[in-house]
Amino acid sequence: MIGGLPEGVDLSLLPASRLKGWRDTIGEVSPVMRRIRANGKQLPAFLQEAPERCEELRFRVAAAPTPEDLSTLWESEVAPYFRRC
Repeated sequence: MIGGLPEGVDLSLLPASRLKGWRDTIGEVSPVMRRIRANGKQLPAFLQEAPERCEELRFRVAAAPTPEDLSTLWESEVAPYFRRC
């Protein structure tokens, strides 16, 4: 938070222990590390194909004849590729 709290404003703390916070955090580390390792192995191929794939998607977006077609293209091709990025 930038600055301080205004005069008279009380900030309530959530009832949580440091131990629970650490346990919850560490429980998330393993799956994230697995995803990072898996994605790192795929990164060179992804980066190599990205310019061509983006150009193809740009062309298809520009050529979509109706808003419905554009929406379908987004759901089926653009959004999944965007999430993969």
